[in-house]
Amino acid sequence: LYDQAYTLTDASGNVWSLYYGTCFKNGSPSSRCVNVRWMLYYNSTVYFTDSSGSWFSWNGSAWVSVASDPRATTLRYVSSAVGSHTYDGTTPTVTGRHGPWATISYAAGRVSAGTTVFILTGTYVGAPSFAGSGTAANPIIFQQYPGNTVTIALAGGTIGISGNYLIVGGLQIHDGTSAVYMSNNNAGVYISGSNDFFLNSTVDFISGTGMMIQRANHDIAMWLIVHDTVLNHCNSNCTSYNGNNWGSATQIYGPQAPSPNATGDEILYSRIYNNWGEGIY
Repeated sequence: LYDQAYTLTDASGNVWSLYYGTCFKNGSPSSRCVNVRWMLYYNSTVYFTDSSGSWFSWNGSAWVSVASDPRATTLRYVSSAVGSHTYDGTTPTVTGRHGPWATISYAAGRVSAGTTVFILTGTYVGAPSFAGSGTAANPIIFQQYPGNTVTIALAGGTIGISGNYLIVGGLQIHDGTSAVYMSNNNAGVYISGSNDFFLNSTVDFISGTGMMIQRANHDIAMWLIVHDTVLNHCNSNCTSYNGNNWGSATQIYGPQAPSPNATGDEILYSRIYNNWGEGIY
């Protein structure tokens, strides 16, 4: 449950809904259930995860903290500071051969359905590709470790989300540090899989489109901040348009494009500003 247009009903007959990040039980706000990314009904229990990536479950009278997504059968960790590909990825700190992997790309190539990959604080240079697939019941999740800040410096690349049933979130994605002309034409994030979520991330200082969903199916981009993109359309100090073909900060490009939601894709609850082109196309 991620949108106010939907509801879920638990085993006790309670009807749960979301409205701008607050969950409601039988039409009334539920205490502590705020800053919600999405809700989940799993094994007869209602859960929600908040904007920091923390998880909570409803015990019948109150929300209580739980360790992680209840669907995840496997946890893996990535750290740019202490990680190594010689470790097994099973712990956030190093103990013997146990420790985090060094890069997001390495993790993405080694996980399967039902795995949550926690990314620890750091700057990760290069654009990872998320090509593996989860399932509806057991997606693959990549997110910042709760309370951590994850920065991806694209270095001219594009993050590709091409697998199915993936959840990627909590990232700060950049391709530069200031609003200056960029001669390449890379997008920040390119989503081409099905039933994927791209959440709670910032995309900025990108030479081309900030985030594009193309030829996809039922993908959701939500709670994004997108600014200072399509910088290849401004002059050397980004004070005027340079005549290049116009672009967009975010874009859904399906088989009937530019018709919105041509393939059931959505961009929701996002702040999009100060871009050289349309905010949403």
